Amino acid sequence: MSRYNDAARGAPEPEVDTGGCYANGCPLPGAISESTKGGGPWLCRFHFGHEPIRWPEITETVREAMREREPDHARARISEPADSGAF
Repeated sequence: MSRYNDAARGAPEPEVDTGGCYANGCPLPGAISESTKGGGPWLCRFHFGHEPIRWPEITETVREAMREREPDHARARISEPADSGAF
């Protein structure tokens, strides 16, 4: 169907792939997918294989590790809460 027809029916616009991990707030690139056809969602190595209910906990652990490794640079990049929409 055409995009016009899809829009008229109220079909959602296709999501834009930013290359980042699909888990909300994760600052890492998404590199692993369960799809065998090259599709997403793409997850980082830490989120892949875990239930989505655990993703916020994993994201906070990743962000904290980044803060500890790069204290001067990480503050500017990941100082916002995971659900702030900054990523």
